[in-house]
Amino acid sequence: MTQPDTVQISPQALVLAQEADKAETVLLYLHGLTIQGPEQRDTVQQTMVWVKRLGKDLDAQRTSATKPLNAVLKTVNGWFKPRIDICERVEAACKDALWRHDRALAAEQQKQLQAAATAFQAGQTEQATQALAAIPDIPQVAGTSIGTRLVLRVVAPDMVPREYCSPDPGKLAQVPKGQPVAGCVWEEQANVRVRT
Repeated sequence: MTQPDTVQISPQALVLAQEADKAETVLLYLHGLTIQGPEQRDTVQQTMVWVKRLGKDLDAQRTSATKPLNAVLKTVNGWFKPRIDICERVEAACKDALWRHDRALAAEQQKQLQAAATAFQAGQTEQATQALAAIPDIPQVAGTSIGTRLVLRVVAPDMVPREYCSPDPGKLAQVPKGQPVAGCVWEEQANVRVRT
């Protein structure tokens, strides 16, 4: 792995990175490993402690290197974000106003077309022509299109069919161990803790 050009990486971090680059080979070895005896188990346990400490040390170096960048990012975001937010809110308000206006024009178009059709069917061609002439145009601006889309909004959560609900992992984590839960199974997972 090469050092990024724009950020100074400490010599200690470079040494840790070289150590971490060795971990790829260890990972390949461990993927197919079945521990055969106590010596091999000890080796795997020592490797686990080594890689846990290495990861912590690398993360500490990363945090140290990014701390000034995060401060700058916070300042930049603090300056730009409120301005971007107001622009987005103004854009949303413009879109809403245009959509409501064009929707009203479309309703007026339908009303005038209906009046023209009724007048034409009644043999009143002059009134039909006047109704057609009174149809408002909906302006078209290059680069802008205004339409409608249906969006489903939940107004009564308790009435939403179950197939549209997703499980809440937070709530499932609170279920007492071993208690049956419909649609779930209890399974064992590795829970090995490493202290460094």
